Amino acid sequence: MNAHPAVSIIIPVFNDADRLALCLSALEAQDYPGPFEILVVDNGSKVLPAVTGRARLLQEATPGSYAARNHALAEATGEVLAFTDSDCVPHPGWLSAGVAALVAAPEIGMVGGRVRIQAMSGGRPNMAELFEVAVAFPQERYIRDGHYAATANMFTRRAVMDKVGPFDARLRSGGDADWGQRVHRAGYAQVYAADAVLDHPARASQSEIFTKLRRTVGGERDRRPGWGHALRFAARHAVPPRTRIRAALGMADTALPTRLRVAAYCVGINWSYAAYRLWLQASGRTSSRR
Repeated sequence: MNAHPAVSIIIPVFNDADRLALCLSALEAQDYPGPFEILVVDNGSKVLPAVTGRARLLQEATPGSYAARNHALAEATGEVLAFTDSDCVPHPGWLSAGVAALVAAPEIGMVGGRVRIQAMSGGRPNMAELFEVAVAFPQERYIRDGHYAATANMFTRRAVMDKVGPFDARLRSGGDADWGQRVHRAGYAQVYAADAVLDHPARASQSEIFTKLRRTVGGERDRRPGWGHALRFAARHAVPPRTRIRAALGMADTALPTRLRVAAYCVGINWSYAAYRLWLQASGRTSSRR
């Protein structure tokens, strides 16, 4: 693979036209010297988003972002596949840095870039935003400990995707973890690229935090449906999350009382994960896709 291979950038979207426009504008401003295309896959929006420039709009009726990404794989022409989301704003050097990290060695099968969380409410972020800024998208840890990268900022080779297969479209959440772990088991190296940076808005309310919680826990139940897994998941989340607490207490430019409140919020969210997993198991309710 040469230093500047052709790239297909894949973006699923669902009722997010305004933020998609910002994402597409940032992608048009990339400094990447090689050819690239942008494939936007609408996943059932009430109104189809408008796309401009080099972006092309596709449609996937099956609900779920992984089904949408898989639809784009059939249309993608690039040797490299780059994934981001409609609410992300890539920095100008995002694509160049991600591709450079991927092509640095032939054994590298996946690269995860840095996701920088931005509080959108101005100078006084609320608790949900502070929680997100402290703990959301720790890509380096995902890669090191979990052998995957969040698809908000992920790069791979087309040949790797062909070898390990596409995303599991049945999953409500966690399809990136499932796919990345298949890459790891296939023997490929996985790399964190701190200079492949994009911005992601912090979730702005507790309602949004719990929407993500329901989707994430539902995805975990779909991957591991048995009672044994449910009990182990609940037991892990009953324990105070030391890594998240450390991140909350280490927040720069944040007063100590606020950091303590964020740390306590982390504990409460962990307990909510445990309780919701057990409720899903006992009730047999269908997992949320959104």
